[in-house]
Amino acid sequence: MVEILAPAGNLKNLITAVNVGADAVYLGLSSFSARQNSQNFNNEELKYAINYAKSYGVKVYIAVNTLIKDSEIQDFIEAVSVAYSYGADAFILQDIFLGRLLKELIPDICLHLSTQAGVCNEYGAKMAVEYGFSRAILARETKLEDIKKISSIIETEVFIQGALCSSFSGHCYFSSFIGGLSGNRGHCKQPCRKRYTLVGNDKFNGYLLSLSDLCVDTDIETLINLGVTSFKIEGRMRSSEYVASAIKYYKGILNDNVKETDFINLKTTYNRGDYTKGLAFSQKEDFISRKIQGHKGSFVGKIININKDNVIIDKKLSFNDGDSFKIIRNGYEVGNAIYKNGTIKFKGDIKLGDELFITKNLALISQVDNIKRDKIDVDISVYVKLNEKLSFSANGVTVYSKDVLTLSKTSPLTKTDVINNLNRTDIYPYNPIVNFTDFDENVFVPKSVLNSLRAELYSKLFNEKYLKNTYNIKKYINNSI
Repeated sequence: MVEILAPAGNLKNLITAVNVGADAVYLGLSSFSARQNSQNFNNEELKYAINYAKSYGVKVYIAVNTLIKDSEIQDFIEAVSVAYSYGADAFILQDIFLGRLLKELIPDICLHLSTQAGVCNEYGAKMAVEYGFSRAILARETKLEDIKKISSIIETEVFIQGALCSSFSGHCYFSSFIGGLSGNRGHCKQPCRKRYTLVGNDKFNGYLLSLSDLCVDTDIETLINLGVTSFKIEGRMRSSEYVASAIKYYKGILNDNVKETDFINLKTTYNRGDYTKGLAFSQKEDFISRKIQGHKGSFVGKIININKDNVIIDKKLSFNDGDSFKIIRNGYEVGNAIYKNGTIKFKGDIKLGDELFITKNLALISQVDNIKRDKIDVDISVYVKLNEKLSFSANGVTVYSKDVLTLSKTSPLTKTDVINNLNRTDIYPYNPIVNFTDFDENVFVPKSVLNSLRAELYSKLFNEKYLKNTYNIKKYINNSI
């Protein structure tokens, strides 16, 4: 089965990824993640995220892919054990030896070897298998012929969309050397994205080290034919509309129903000076984004008229107040603009013929925010009998009121009261289908009891289904380290 794997830098993005149709998501904990500048997940958010995703059949992979210091190993093991107990499907590690340790402590744990481990040939793949890993996330530099060999040895995952690092498999010390913030500890300040001057026969100033964003596009089919299983979208620090657009685009390619607007939406949500297919498909001139840095957006038209503070373009398009733009000339940014009160208001030194690119499309954002999954049908049996406890039952879970039911003096419980109460599903993705196994009329049930029982039922259904045994891991930590 082919898997589209989406980034989830926060809970909103995870829910978006699930709702749009990702097959799996990857996320970071509040510690030990190579994206410490993303919001990441504390334990409470993590538990909800895992249960929400898995309720819809979406797998959850936990990125704990920084280099771990000896003094942090116990905290690391404990963090992994908590995520494992919540039902996480796999853990992404950079350190192959920590993988072996985790396998000793939790034999059933599933491990994915991070791209930072640099697996790019069959020997690295064999070593990953030897140390207990079931998947290798390949170095972005891996050749196509090597991808085929590796995929015959171990399940493989490759990046198909998003930012590229200018160093081999993220093994960059630039940020660490100049600012003391290590990329391998999750704190990269991206000095490669800055302007530099090349001094020589021809002096050149620009983004000399900044790589274009990766977009494998329809060549995902080539990778499928080589045996790749999982296709990864980079971007845990990007927006929910980016996550949605990337998933939709690649799902469209796989299902042979991709539309031109899908690619436009992808570019609108984020692209760093257009795209490259990456090193696997040979290095080309588009590999480095020399002229522009940051989000370029997608082309919407050329400027044909400049007024005092606004411009007119050569296409009649609909925009919304707050839509934002960049103004590009010969590939370089020369200004920016915003749509307000029916006009495109600009700043910068612009000229006729300059190109307008939209970088923030509020209609697209609203469209993504409104994508919802159908709620999950849950058959709930309700038992209401005088002198017995009220009970709600669903999927093998039964909850009971504390006290037995008594006769009502003024306001007896009705079936409508129960149905209306159970329809208040709050944060849980359920569509209750209520059946009454027994219902005595003229009994009294306080609203607080109904509320408490409903909350208890939904909490147990949602939070306990995917729990795993951690093998009393704390007992083993001191003996194993």
